[in-house]
Amino acid sequence: MAMAVQKLFPNAKVTIGPWIDNGFYYDFDMEPLTDKDLKKVKKEMDRIIRRNLPLVREEVSREEAQKRIEALNEPYKLEILESIKEEPITIYHIGEEWWDLCAGPHVESTGKIDRKAVELESVAGAYWRGDEKNQMLQRIYGTAWENEDQLKAYIHFKEEAKRRDHRRLGQDLDLFSIQDDAHIFCLENQIQDEIRGVLDLTEQILGQFGFRYYEINLSTRPEKSVGSDDIWEKATIALKNALHDKGWEYKVDEGGGAFYGPKIDLKIEDALGRKWQCSTVQVDFNLPERFDITYVDSNSEKKRPIMIHRAVLGSLERFFGVLIEHYAGDFPLWLAPTQARILPVTDNELQYCNEVASELKSRGFRVEVCHGERLPKLIRNAETQKVPLMAVVGPKEVQARTLTIRSRHNGEIGTMPVDEFTTRLQLAVTNKSSL
Repeated sequence: MAMAVQKLFPNAKVTIGPWIDNGFYYDFDMEPLTDKDLKKVKKEMDRIIRRNLPLVREEVSREEAQKRIEALNEPYKLEILESIKEEPITIYHIGEEWWDLCAGPHVESTGKIDRKAVELESVAGAYWRGDEKNQMLQRIYGTAWENEDQLKAYIHFKEEAKRRDHRRLGQDLDLFSIQDDAHIFCLENQIQDEIRGVLDLTEQILGQFGFRYYEINLSTRPEKSVGSDDIWEKATIALKNALHDKGWEYKVDEGGGAFYGPKIDLKIEDALGRKWQCSTVQVDFNLPERFDITYVDSNSEKKRPIMIHRAVLGSLERFFGVLIEHYAGDFPLWLAPTQARILPVTDNELQYCNEVASELKSRGFRVEVCHGERLPKLIRNAETQKVPLMAVVGPKEVQARTLTIRSRHNGEIGTMPVDEFTTRLQLAVTNKSSL
């Protein structure tokens, strides 16, 4: 493939081309490639295969290898040569037209490769040596198999995996979950302030739900990662400083970070003292590079931003489960799915109850009317279902245009006009208190 690329794009500089799971990739310093370019490269590869060029192994001294590389003006090969400790240096030739540093082994000739069993899959951007301070390269991904049937089986596997992807099926079947993910793009020197802002937001929102005790973990760089040592250190220090600014104690999970950046995880403590994974603040060095995201700095130069991923509540379905157990289903008035239930003594009061319910709903309250049972049964059902307030309506309430309010926790509160109940209900919800 590298030979084909340099035939079509003579100014392209080759770097490395290792095998990976189910295929290979090769990085080139060259102009951005398109899908149309990949098709041209594949056609050139087919021509090279049909020519049945021999692959010849040669061993040379380090000095000779350096001399040849300098003659080709291949700076990346020189850097690779410097990293090779063993001697002699191994070179592989394809015919007499192209060669590269390689340990091998390889097939005897290009004709031994089944061109119908080779496929170029995609192209992406990648920094040289995985360091964002280095040159952005063009990475071509491909796959090669012994025969066409194996390639077809691999392609079928990929298509089947795509067909079974839960993200796609979830859309097709109208199944979904909700996660409060958001992404912040910033400069290196803004990481600490942005992280602090996310932690402030997290504290504010979790506090609204009654969660004020956390277990905090700071996960640092794993063995395999992307990004330079310098940016990892700066980001990790920024996360630590943000936690120090908050005065929060935390534990360090050495090597527990994702390959693309350090992170802070918050576990909230419920009413029983149990810990639940909830909030995450994650620095991401990978996606800005992967999607080639840039900004223009004050010197009119393109720079790569830092991305911060944050989820305050995480999966909302999971958070709702934690909330239900935290409150044992007995939600405070402001949070209760049904804040008040209007209970007519008989169906003769039903029309008035529906009018009151419509008025309260128009003001943003969550109310419902329940009837069809004797009043004691209606009250018992509301208490069992943990509805905070009940408004009992009999003939006297209809005549006086009032409601008799009963609290699930405090019993009967008293009889009052609808406007007074509305005012008191609004005040209790605003202050997150009981009526």
